[in-house]
Amino acid sequence: MNNNASVVKARAEEIKKYDEILKGFGVSFSKLASISPDEEATKVAFDIAKIISERPSLKDEFYEFKALPTERLSELGFDEGIMRKYRLYITAITILFIEDFKHLQSYVGGL
Repeated sequence: MNNNASVVKARAEEIKKYDEILKGFGVSFSKLASISPDEEATKVAFDIAKIISERPSLKDEFYEFKALPTERLSELGFDEGIMRKYRLYITAITILFIEDFKHLQSYVGGL
């Protein structure tokens, strides 16, 4: 298999695994496609995802309950309204921060 074909295969495998993880959180690609946060909400989403990925207790809670730890995040000053409105988007970005999806991460700015 040439290098180009192996990259395509690796990318496809990442997408499949990402889709499986997203489904465990109640998120689908079609739901994500309908979400379009503005620039400010996108920045907040990335900030939240980064904090969850860097703090083991938040990351553990995220995976255990398959949900954003909104109460703990609001204690850190994050807006509950943004977390509710963009829950699916934040969840998807958080998973990208945590998991080892090199090919997918290269398509998303800020990772």
